[in-house]
Amino acid sequence: MKLIEKVIYGTFRKLWQALPSPFYTLLSGLVGLPVINQAAKTGYKIFARYRHLLPKRQEDCCHLPPRQKE
Repeated sequence: MKLIEKVIYGTFRKLWQALPSPFYTLLSGLVGLPVINQAAKTGYKIFARYRHLLPKRQEDCCHLPPRQKE
């Protein structure tokens, strides 16, 4: 696993632990289990490899208003 993947994966677990909802704390604990951990890493690798192929929706994005010239 590449360093950036390790950082991203570890960051999600830490983030989930810090969120106040018990659901995310449970999710973080489950993802820490060896079998689920490996499945999550494999799933992330597949997602990261093909995420550029996912459809992009312009209407769901936040758009900033055009800059006004001063």
